[in-house]
Amino acid sequence: MTRHQRICSQCKQDGFFSGSYFRWLWDMAKLSDKQAMPSCTDELIKVFEVRKFAIKARGYYRENQSLGTKYNYHIGHRYPASKGGKLIAENLVVMPALVNLTLRDKHGDGLECYKIERTEGHWTLDEFKDYVASIDIERLQAYIGGSEASNVNDFETNGLPMDEVLQIEAERLGEQPKGTELLVSGYHQKLSKFSQIANGLEQLEILMGFDDMHQQLLNYRKQQDGIMGFDIEPRNEFDVDDTLIEMESAKAMERLKELKVQGELGGNEANYLADMLTPLEIEQTQMYFEVQENQRVGLVA
Repeated sequence: MTRHQRICSQCKQDGFFSGSYFRWLWDMAKLSDKQAMPSCTDELIKVFEVRKFAIKARGYYRENQSLGTKYNYHIGHRYPASKGGKLIAENLVVMPALVNLTLRDKHGDGLECYKIERTEGHWTLDEFKDYVASIDIERLQAYIGGSEASNVNDFETNGLPMDEVLQIEAERLGEQPKGTELLVSGYHQKLSKFSQIANGLEQLEILMGFDDMHQQLLNYRKQQDGIMGFDIEPRNEFDVDDTLIEMESAKAMERLKELKVQGELGGNEANYLADMLTPLEIEQTQMYFEVQENQRVGLVA
C-alpha cells in the first residue's frame, strides 16, 4: 500500500465477501445458471438498487435485539430463475411475498427476453468469489456505503404500503398493470397487478381462487337486490370491499343467532363476531348490544 491507501484491495474484497450484500447475491446465484449473473459492475449495481428499495419498502425496525419488518416484500424474478431468468434489474420486481410464494415458477410467459440458455451449470463458492472479484469491488463498496454494520443498525423506517411499491416498480419497469377484471377485494386487486408485471395474472387468479370470490360476490349482490326489490343486472358496478364487509357481517349475524339459541353470547366467539357487525343494520345493532350485555354479565359473574 502507498501511504495514501487506507485499506488494501484484498481487505476490501474480504469485507465485501463477509457482508449482507454478498450473502444475498450468493443466495440469488444459487438459484440460477452462471450465465444469468450480471455481466458488469453497472448491471450489478442496478440489481443492488432493487435490493436497497426492497429493504426500504419492508420497513425494518429493531425490537428486543431482533430485527422485524412492517411489510413482507420479496424480490421476485419476472421470468423465473429456475427456468433460466437473468439476475438483472429489469427481470426483478419487489412484490408482496404472498404473490411470489403463490406464483413460484408458474409465470413469465412472454418474458423470454430475460431468459438464458442454461449451459454452464451452477457455481461453487470459490468460483462465485472469483466472479465477484472480477467486478469493481471499490465501486460496489462505495455504492453500498462502506461499513454495512452502521446501515443495519439504523434500519428504523416506516416502510412503504403496497400502493406506493406498485407505483414505483411499475414506473421503473415501464409497466401499466390493470389487474384482474374479476370482482375481488381491493387488496386482491393490488396483488393481481403485481402478478401481471411478472406475466402471472392468469395463474394468480387460478391459484388464489379469484373466480370463486367473483361468483360469491355476484350471487350475494343478486340475492340482496332481489330482497330489496331492485330490478338491475348483477354486473352493475358496486363497491366490492363494502359488499365483502356486508357479506362477512351477514355471516357473523347468522352464527350469532345460533349462539344465542345455545345461550353462548357471553363467550369469546360471540365477542369476536360482534365486532364484524355493521351499525347501519338495526337487527345487527341490537345483536351487538345484546352480546355486550352478555359479556358484561359474564364478567360480573
